[in-house]
Amino acid sequence: PYTYVSTWEGWLNVAFVLDVYSRVIVGWQIASHLRTELVLDAIEMAIWRRDTSGGLTSHSDAGCQFTSYRYTQRLADAGL
Repeated sequence: PYTYVSTWEGWLNVAFVLDVYSRVIVGWQIASHLRTELVLDAIEMAIWRRDTSGGLTSHSDAGCQFTSYRYTQRLADAGL
């Protein structure tokens, strides 16, 4: 999922990866931009924190970052 928050410095974009089974946020990233790197960094943290060898399922909204080629390719490379 993705959201944005207002800070004293301006708006920040937040992407996070939620483990639905445990309800724990396993990956997140905050940035002032809305580029693909925002969600790629969040998914990298999630992959690092979780064992993906058994295969996982990824669900996301249809936002432009989550439908980018680089994001879907990274999920495929990780077997997600």
